[in-house]
Amino acid sequence: MSVLEQLQAEEEKARQKKAAVLEENRALYAKAQEDAREESSRITEAARRQAEELLAGAKAEAAARRQALLEESGQRDARAAEEARTRLPQAAARILERMEAQ
Repeated sequence: MSVLEQLQAEEEKARQKKAAVLEENRALYAKAQEDAREESSRITEAARRQAEELLAGAKAEAAARRQALLEESGQRDARAAEEARTRLPQAAARILERMEAQ
């Protein structure tokens, strides 16, 4: 085998090795892309679940706060009504006094 043939044979081996390495790299890249898509899907799903849990918690907290405000408002209204009832006779008496004074 001549030197030229040996160089050509080595060159062919190098091309084949390069092609094999490129193919392996393509396969690894495709696998990495697929893994990244799967991981992205998992992360997105976990974020969605967490957002739903946070929203449910916020809704429950808002409902509890709203109920507390309604109860507080109702108690305040009840106190005001009771106060008005206790002041009513006094106010009526003052009105009568003014009417009699005229």
